[in-house]
Amino acid sequence: MVGEVFLDENIIGMSDRLSPEAPVPVLYNSKCKKHLGGAANVAKNISSLGGDVSLLTLIGNDKAGETVKLMLQESNVNLIEINIFSEVTIRKIRFIANQQHLLRHDIETKIDLNSSNYFANYLYEISNDFDVIVISDYNKGLLQAIKTEKLKLLVGSKPIYIDSKSCAEDLIKGATIYKPNRPELDYICEKCITQGLDTKEKIDYVMNKYNLPKLLLTLGDNGMILATKVNSEITLETLPVHKKDVYDVTGAGDTVISVLAFCVSLGMSVLDSSKKANYIASKCVSVLGNYTATKEDLKEASELTIFTNGCFDILHIGHVKLLESCKALGGKVIVGLNSDKSVKKLKGEERPFNNVQARKELLENLKVVDQVIVFEEETPYELIKKIQPDIIVKGGDYQKEDIIGKDIVEEKGGRVEIFPFVGNYSTTLLAKKIKGNE
Repeated sequence: MVGEVFLDENIIGMSDRLSPEAPVPVLYNSKCKKHLGGAANVAKNISSLGGDVSLLTLIGNDKAGETVKLMLQESNVNLIEINIFSEVTIRKIRFIANQQHLLRHDIETKIDLNSSNYFANYLYEISNDFDVIVISDYNKGLLQAIKTEKLKLLVGSKPIYIDSKSCAEDLIKGATIYKPNRPELDYICEKCITQGLDTKEKIDYVMNKYNLPKLLLTLGDNGMILATKVNSEITLETLPVHKKDVYDVTGAGDTVISVLAFCVSLGMSVLDSSKKANYIASKCVSVLGNYTATKEDLKEASELTIFTNGCFDILHIGHVKLLESCKALGGKVIVGLNSDKSVKKLKGEERPFNNVQARKELLENLKVVDQVIVFEEETPYELIKKIQPDIIVKGGDYQKEDIIGKDIVEEKGGRVEIFPFVGNYSTTLLAKKIKGNE
């Protein structure tokens, strides 16, 4: 783990009046909670997930630096000793009242180029001692001399993950996976080109400019996009957001890169690792202050159950897109399939066109479907009650309050997701079209 570290200090109290001296809240009954921030937070997350992690950074020869060292030791993170110091240990002091941020006071100085050169050379010397390298750049000057392409020549096929706020070309080039957010992607494109590009074109531009094999774009409330380049073709996989109430976005990006790097190191695919990172990041923003990912979070992400249902009489692209959206949420996808008797009640005596055995086999042969369960009732309510899914997914123009099983899934802390239909595809329309051509 390589990058700048911070000492996050949250001064949390109550406020119910304004100061008579100025129109600002008065904070009282406050307590100070300290957390590891920056690359130290990433390292702490990896350690908590079960990784053996060492941290290369610069801290100040001061009280805050001693606090960081102690907290790293408590988190089972090995701090690599380097015989230079930064001028001060970076501190981010937040004042919070009634769960609202009032003010942030940053104590920091930029790290000079000489120190960065020394740091970069030290990294090159020790890089082959590690299996995975994660670089978190917070644009404080520490990493300005690092050239990832040079590092890549030294470590060979070992993965290098880059998360960079400076968007420095020397850092991004050579990355195995680059993880920008939307503003960072926009910044790179706006710096180099003038014409407006959509998100897909921006991803293509950055991946081609820096010759990146993979890019994971985080989009806040809109989830993530995983882009993969094979030869000259770039394909995108959209990962929908796991919606939760957002209280604090502090450290969300750190959570994503730590979970991603750890899961890939276990042999998981980048796609599956990204899904787990997406899920755990949603938990991160639902709590105040830095959230530390755990082994239980990984297990929870793996055991997530997604449910959808329907007749699936004539399988078409709309069905496939809906099921792909289910799988993109991560976890196990269970499809509730109406029996022949149930379809007749809902659609009329002429339906289904395909019997339940044929419909079930077709669905089971889709790689995005893990299990198909046939139900006899007109609605899947009893089936939902039995399997207790975490997420119910429906396609079309439903209102969430009309979704069967909404009460069951929400009672256990789950949710309902609605994805729009693709075009004008439906079994009824297809049947009419076929009959019209007879």
